[in-house]
Amino acid sequence: SLFTVFFALRPNLFLARLMPSASYTETRSLSERARLAQLAGQIITAQPVTGIGAGGFSQAIMSEVKKWDNVRPQPVHSVPLLITSELGLGGGLLWLWLMVAPVWGSWRLWRAGRLTLWGVGLTAALLALAVTDWFDYYSWGWAQGRLLRWTLWGLWLNEANNDATEI
Repeated sequence: SLFTVFFALRPNLFLARLMPSASYTETRSLSERARLAQLAGQIITAQPVTGIGAGGFSQAIMSEVKKWDNVRPQPVHSVPLLITSELGLGGGLLWLWLMVAPVWGSWRLWRAGRLTLWGVGLTAALLALAVTDWFDYYSWGWAQGRLLRWTLWGLWLNEANNDATEI
């Protein structure tokens, strides 16, 4: 299989994910992410209502990150923490609502007998994106991720509002 070929050629790439403590770079990456999450928590605690402003996380932690060895300022690797630290608790709650609303809507469509297989797939994709949001900021910080998010939301809304009957 293709996996076997990749594993045979680069076993260290797979082993680093399976045993992070065995790889210096993976251990360092995990500790940086933990420290960024801690800084996000400090920002949320200090400014829970207003946050620090959209796009301001990396700037807000600049002085702290300069103390670290060979690390550049970057967003926290969790969209809920990033949004809440930048936009306040209202922003974090808005993210939560936007992640829960399609699931709740799909449940209502299912109860009404109107949930299609396409709707199930789109809901699953939005759920997968929400799970990914807890571990990375890709879907919030990169244009491709935002395009994916808005496309999925748009397709889901179109499907949820589709009252056409099948012929």
